[in-house]
Amino acid sequence: MNEWYELFGFRRNPYKTNEPIHIPYQFIEWNRDDLRDKWQSERFLEDILSARSVSMRIFGPSGSGKTWLLRYIEKRIMEKNKNAVIFYTKFTRVEATFPTFYRIFIENFEQEYLDRFLKIVSKKAGLTVDDWIQYLGDADLARALYHIAHKNEHLLTSERWLLGEKVSFSLLSPVDIVSPLSDYRKMEVLKSIIRKAVDLFPLCVLFVDEIALVTPSVGRAIGGALKELLDEFYEKFGLASTYTASISDALIDRGYDLHFYRRFDYEVELSPIKREYVSEFLKIHHRCYRREDVEIADQLSPFTKDGIEKLYDLIIPENCHPGPILKACGNLAREASSLEVRRIDAGFVEKNISRIPRELLKSASSST
Repeated sequence: MNEWYELFGFRRNPYKTNEPIHIPYQFIEWNRDDLRDKWQSERFLEDILSARSVSMRIFGPSGSGKTWLLRYIEKRIMEKNKNAVIFYTKFTRVEATFPTFYRIFIENFEQEYLDRFLKIVSKKAGLTVDDWIQYLGDADLARALYHIAHKNEHLLTSERWLLGEKVSFSLLSPVDIVSPLSDYRKMEVLKSIIRKAVDLFPLCVLFVDEIALVTPSVGRAIGGALKELLDEFYEKFGLASTYTASISDALIDRGYDLHFYRRFDYEVELSPIKREYVSEFLKIHHRCYRREDVEIADQLSPFTKDGIEKLYDLIIPENCHPGPILKACGNLAREASSLEVRRIDAGFVEKNISRIPRELLKSASSST
């Protein structure tokens, strides 16, 4: 049985709200030409590709495209420099703690770059554990990575230690790792990995998603560590951080001090899409998801210009961000496919207003 979105010539559901960090590059395009701050993201990208040390903060409400912008920057970097290293970590609403931040960083490192990292270190460091310790500087980290690289009898213990899991002294002792990872040591390990990555690779960028989902004490610690990295490198290192907020200095309320806040070179506020640009936004997004064998006159299809503008007019202005708009479009498109309707015009939108999430609608807002 065909999927409903295939009726409209899409190879994949263009309206599904997937976690952007897992979406393949082919479906990622930056389609916010209406943004006042777009030039700042472009300048950040130019500086990164010129191997300058640079930083940028991105803020806006949920669904405004913060992580999407990170992914687009990642795509552009990798198109220009396939040997670059882009680390990713985040705070989550469920568990906005430093151990979670560290674990996500290590999981990303292991999945994306550990093999490359270890191959280079193996060539440069030498054959023995002592060689690795001298080369990497951090003795415990060097021992753990040595055992992981050589896949010996200490592999499992070393992997667990690196992830920050609780490992008993009786298991650590044969590996010669001195102690379990405290939060302080986790930050030191994270910085050691980044420092060596900057040394080994042509470019190293750290993405920190939802940086404001922390307690003030965690914010102070994270801000201090990230500022230290930015101050340490004059080239080949970049930092891009996102946070959900309506104002830029909301970051300070979460414990990040002014020294860290002022250390950012660029700032991008993800404001709502402008009405005159909503059609172009949807065309660019659709184009990424359309099947190559489909001939189509207008990439806006199945929506018409008056249809998407009618939808825009029904939505509360502050909700006119990519996430909410695509969610509403998806509901309407699914309904159209079930009725075998191929054009979603203003009349169809008005007739099927119940398919639009109630919390997005102006009428629902005014009645509460």
